[in-house]
Amino acid sequence: MKFLKIIIILFLLLLQFDLVFSQAKRILNFNTNEHHDSLIYKALSIKSKLKKKYNLPENIYNNKCGFSLQVEYLKKKEILSDNDKKLFQAIFFRDEKDTSILSSKKNFRIHYNKNGDDAPENIDKDKNGIPDFVDSVNFYFEYALDKMTNLLGYKGLVPDNNNGGGNEYDIYIENLSAGTYGYTTFEDMISETNAIPRYTSYITIDNRFNDFYTSGMNGLKITAAHELFHAIQISQYGIWMDDVYYYEIFSTWMETFLHPEVKDYYQYLSEYFTSTSKPFWKHSGYDLTIWAIFLTQKYSSSIMKSILEAFTKYTPLKATEVVLNSFGKSLVSEYSDFSNWVYFTSYRAKNGFYFPEAKNYPLVSGSSLRLINFISPSCNINNYMQSLSTQYFNVYYKGDTISFISSKIDLNEIYEKSNNYTSSTFVVSENGSDSKLVLFPNGLKVAFTADNYSSWKNFFLINNDYLIENNDVKVFPNPSFVNQNSQLFFNVPSSVGDEITFSVLSNDLRLVYNSKKVITPIIGGNGFSWNCKDNNENILSSGIYFYFIKSAQKEFKGKFSIVRK
Repeated sequence: MKFLKIIIILFLLLLQFDLVFSQAKRILNFNTNEHHDSLIYKALSIKSKLKKKYNLPENIYNNKCGFSLQVEYLKKKEILSDNDKKLFQAIFFRDEKDTSILSSKKNFRIHYNKNGDDAPENIDKDKNGIPDFVDSVNFYFEYALDKMTNLLGYKGLVPDNNNGGGNEYDIYIENLSAGTYGYTTFEDMISETNAIPRYTSYITIDNRFNDFYTSGMNGLKITAAHELFHAIQISQYGIWMDDVYYYEIFSTWMETFLHPEVKDYYQYLSEYFTSTSKPFWKHSGYDLTIWAIFLTQKYSSSIMKSILEAFTKYTPLKATEVVLNSFGKSLVSEYSDFSNWVYFTSYRAKNGFYFPEAKNYPLVSGSSLRLINFISPSCNINNYMQSLSTQYFNVYYKGDTISFISSKIDLNEIYEKSNNYTSSTFVVSENGSDSKLVLFPNGLKVAFTADNYSSWKNFFLINNDYLIENNDVKVFPNPSFVNQNSQLFFNVPSSVGDEITFSVLSNDLRLVYNSKKVITPIIGGNGFSWNCKDNNENILSSGIYFYFIKSAQKEFKGKFSIVRK
């Protein structure tokens, strides 16, 4: 009798599933002549079989993953037609497969078909009865989870209420459209943390990774890293619906961290390098992987974890500012520094400085770079920009290339994602007399005026080397808010030479630091950095300090302030 009850229950469950699945199939009697939200066309085109069935254009949707589709649906859900809602839900219905296995550490349940269009290649070299592709899915997802949680310290996966056959995290293998590596589907809302929703999810990945920018096993590797990190983001740290690009920055960066030998993010770099004049939030995020690489290169990989943890309280850009403040820095200072790094790529790359792979990156071009032939005696260069964007200028004069790197950074506008444009003007002349002019060795002079002058950051270069505007030493940041990871930078004139003696005295003229320093390229020109520690490696206390710089040719002295955090 007990056995009969079990059989009846199983039968009812199967019947219920069949009814739901049949309903999903009926809903997908999609009519291209009817009016549908563009979201539905994008969603249909993510799966190869649906794209073919409805003869959708090849270029309708080819994003790396479907994460943005999920967020777009959640944001539009209340205004979509009932039919479009049903269509979207049917497209992202759990498409059950005929086979599933548990991963080696039982963290994942991997679903696949043995035959048909969605089936992975039926090669089983180790004769374990499981396709080698599925074995690889097992390995790379377990590898990614281990590194994210045990090495980097992120929170792990969240049980999914036994969807998919158990509380293991579910991975579905399907034939996806060209260019779509995989996607993470939002499922049940877990809770809201400070009004930030969190969701359980499952992942769907391509079954072969053929004909992608990154194909084969490398495609699988980075997809496991990318999509699994999305799953952790939305289940543990919450989703800011208006900041999808920042989640893509994180997931694409995670690929580069776990698999540095795979350079899939290269395919998106030109999108940023040709449109730096657009604010971050108007980018896909894939193209801004270099922002995360910049942060981790300057600090460490742990800064990404700190920023993601701050998402539970702050929007992504505010979270970034809060974390940078803990290092004595700010979004203003770091974004302007980042804009300098972006300039030194391709043939401009300097070994040992800026992006480690800068020589492989494209140059700023397109709308990011304005080319001006100077016509004597002067010219005005007008510029209109939004916050968190950068415009590059090259002015050609007497065989020299005069470059300006101009960034607009207003925190209030950034937090509001303001569409406000403000203007600025570079006045380039041969005979200017304004005391605020920037003087170039070739006799050219540049003056800068702007609305809200304090929110602009400019750097000046001649023939791809930073210009020191005068013969003084520049110290920045000053005052310096210091901790264990702080650096104080000293720009020096080119006439100083290759090596100097650097000394620091306290306010009572006690020697606290003395050492030789080698002059190297740094932001703002040539110079050196110092970690704000005395000769015993102790961080200096808050106060005013005097510095002395001595070379074979010249001597300089000055003062700076330290604020101990």
